[in-house]
Amino acid sequence: MLSILHKNWIVFLLLSCFLSTSNYNFFSQNWAWTTSGGGPKSDKANAIVTDNEGYSYITGYYNEEAIFGTYSFPLVNEHSKEVFIAKVDPNGNYVWVKNGLNYYDDRGLGICLDPQGNVYVTGTCWGGIEFGSLYETNGSGFTDQIFLVKLDNDGNFIWLKNVGNDAGDDHGLNLASDKEGNIYLTGFVSAWSFGCSGPGVATFGGLSINLGACDSLAFIAKITNDGNWQWVRSFPGIVGENDNRIEVDTASNVYVVGGFMGTKTFGTTTLTSYGGQDIYVVKYDKDGNFIYAKSTGSPLDDRANDLCIDNKNYLYICGEFRDRLDFGGDSLNNNGGPNGRDIFVAKMTPQGNWIWASKAGSNYGTDKACGITVNSNYNVFVTGQFKGDAYFSDDIPLTSPFPDSVQIFVAAIDSSGVWKWAVQAGGTDDDDRGNGIDCDAHCNIYVCGFFTGTGTFGTYTENGQMKEAFFGRFSSVCFENEQIEEPEEPIIYPPPTAEIIDSSFYMFIPNAFSPNDDELNQTFKPIITTSLRFVNYSLTVYDRWGELLFESHNPDVGWDGTFNTTQLQSGVYTWKLSYSNDLNQEKKSGFVYLKK
Repeated sequence: MLSILHKNWIVFLLLSCFLSTSNYNFFSQNWAWTTSGGGPKSDKANAIVTDNEGYSYITGYYNEEAIFGTYSFPLVNEHSKEVFIAKVDPNGNYVWVKNGLNYYDDRGLGICLDPQGNVYVTGTCWGGIEFGSLYETNGSGFTDQIFLVKLDNDGNFIWLKNVGNDAGDDHGLNLASDKEGNIYLTGFVSAWSFGCSGPGVATFGGLSINLGACDSLAFIAKITNDGNWQWVRSFPGIVGENDNRIEVDTASNVYVVGGFMGTKTFGTTTLTSYGGQDIYVVKYDKDGNFIYAKSTGSPLDDRANDLCIDNKNYLYICGEFRDRLDFGGDSLNNNGGPNGRDIFVAKMTPQGNWIWASKAGSNYGTDKACGITVNSNYNVFVTGQFKGDAYFSDDIPLTSPFPDSVQIFVAAIDSSGVWKWAVQAGGTDDDDRGNGIDCDAHCNIYVCGFFTGTGTFGTYTENGQMKEAFFGRFSSVCFENEQIEEPEEPIIYPPPTAEIIDSSFYMFIPNAFSPNDDELNQTFKPIITTSLRFVNYSLTVYDRWGELLFESHNPDVGWDGTFNTTQLQSGVYTWKLSYSNDLNQEKKSGFVYLKK
């Protein structure tokens, strides 16, 4: 008879095997702390950035008056939105809070840090704006213009810029910094204010963008950390006042995502939407040279709302979609019907090729992802909003606790597109949202947004009146990715010459092929040279959902990129290979890139 110790050890081993192989969601993440701020009217936290030590920097706006911890801002102008900028320590305590104000509509919309820890904030201001002793006015006095302000890490204002078209409605939406401390700004400029106006010019110091009558253009601008504009580029990646978002990779290449409609020219590339608003990704180098523009969409409105980049320069893009949407080899279907809206997260190579896409959402059609971040472990975290019963996978459901309540979500997804966990929060109303998310170097993530009424965040409760800004933290969120990392962007090689190595066996497995009738790389198969007996060969290819696309037991027969005679789209697919020879039995697996 086995001893109790041996029995317990066997139970432990069996349980360990079950936990390591089961797909069930065992993560139990929840809020480590939350805090809120604002006043008796609507207030929102719009963007957050976190340094490696867990200090968070948040911007947004409050209406008329507000309290953030021990910092209070009394009424200055009735019916006026005012900018706030806050630094919060890793435990949720306010380190400092600053405001920027004028007499009508001022909002903080984007924030970033440079490598020295300086803080940059952008947004929109009506007529001008004042930060401490710094003050700028708009040329016309009665339109929205872009502001860009720099603070040191202690909250001291350093310089302030006011740019755009004096006669138009202009917004600074998002910021990013490169490793040298240069700042990249995106937003939109327009020849619109209370209606269509004539041609105009948007100025960025000594640089300018020419605007035709009724024009509304997205832009990227580069400025040094001491406030000198370097270049500005415009493109038609804006629909109304919908956001565009910006990120910079390790080589200081610049990426912007958003939405566009119709036939538009991005650099040297012309893109046409499928009918409604479509998703775009545009890339420039650090000197402002156009590299590429990519798009995907459906007959209805779809939009990218944010992006992040990992340390291998892969892009993760999140947003919303309303109809069937194709991302290379992955197609997503909407849960909410023809007018519904669901969440998507997609991964892209630095060269602009889709790798995978995953979705989440409910049947109510009000779901979207608003913010995304990735840490050094290639763990991806997303925030946004959902309504009703939302599924991130079959075993990760979220349910709104009140009828017609729109809730905040925070979710994790691994680098191969598998949802890991999701948590909900919020109040009782129909308009709660997670707007921004970022991570530190210690496996913690930080979230900001807004809720209405009384907000529940796990075991924490925050009380508000109308919309209230919130900030919160999740601790120890790192996890292991279930699948191996995708290879670096594949290169199409000409077929290599077969070569016998050690008079026995040689195998080369390509990482890409291109079935485009040029007689090169037409099929995917291992290239084998052997003098050995070669038996029990099996090659299979799958999409990322695990559907079998191709199977062969003949080493001379390769995959031509089709499934049921239909040519598949460009993308990354999974292969598995097994065989026996006189030396051994082998099993291999990996990824192959199909380029049409």
